[in-house]
Amino acid sequence: MIIQHLKKLYLKISIHPITLLYFLFSWLGGYLKWYLSTLCIVCLHELCHLLMAYYFHFQVYKIEILPFGAYLSLEDFYFQPIWKEMCVVLAGPSSHLFIYIGICLLTKGVYQDYLLTMNMFVFWFNLLPLYPMDGGRFFSLLLQSIMDLKKL
Repeated sequence: MIIQHLKKLYLKISIHPITLLYFLFSWLGGYLKWYLSTLCIVCLHELCHLLMAYYFHFQVYKIEILPFGAYLSLEDFYFQPIWKEMCVVLAGPSSHLFIYIGICLLTKGVYQDYLLTMNMFVFWFNLLPLYPMDGGRFFSLLLQSIMDLKKL
C-alpha cells in the first residue's frame, strides 16, 4: 500500500528546467552545497505540507521543484473544510522549528549560520500575506471562515 502510494507520488514530481541550470551553475561556481542545502530546507517545508495533506486525504496534483523553492499543488484544495486546509497551510511554517533544531544539532560554524539564516528567511518569506505564499493562503482561508465571499 505505502509503496504504491509513493510510486504514484514519484510520478507527480517534476523539476523545472531552469532548476537544472541552477544546479549546473552552482556546481560550476563551487556553490552546489549551499544551493542544495537551501533547496533542501524548502523541500522539507513542502514535505510537511504534503504529510498533512495526506493525513487529511487530499488529492495531490503535482509537486514541482523550482529554482528557488518547491510548490505542492492539491486537486481538492478549497473544496475541503477550512480548518483542514488551514492545518495543511500551517504545516509548512511549523516545520521550520524542527528544521532549526536539526540544524543546531547537526552542523557547526559558518555552515550552521548560513543554514539558520536560510531557514529563517524561508520561514518569514512564506508568511508574507501574498498568494501563493502560506501567509496569503492562510489569510484567504481566515477571511473565508469569517465572511461569505460568494455573496460579495
